[in-house]
Amino acid sequence: MYVKKKGQTDDNQYCTFITSKVLASVGWQFPGFTYTNSSGGSTVVKPNVVQGNRDINSVPKNYDSAFYAVDKYGNGSLAARDTVDAVTITGIESKSVSTIYPVSPRSTFDIY
Repeated sequence: MYVKKKGQTDDNQYCTFITSKVLASVGWQFPGFTYTNSSGGSTVVKPNVVQGNRDINSVPKNYDSAFYAVDKYGNGSLAARDTVDAVTITGIESKSVSTIYPVSPRSTFDIY
């Protein structure tokens, strides 16, 4: 976010705040089996495939806050950051499966 004082031209604006969020979807599929004992005493195996998906929304506290950007206006040429730098993907029984690292600008030079 760029901020300038009221009445000044755009030449006087400064990037005071860099922010990002992550909205993603994750899908999964894993095989499972159920075992049942039939009336004759033999075991019957039934395959089952469990599938699902869920959305991941990772939004920092100050995401898209113009008030925060204005508050940081006086800190000089360095922009404040409130970005998502990593998202942990969890699987069955909430165990960590992987971590993704979204593109996250570190400075105004990284913003295209």
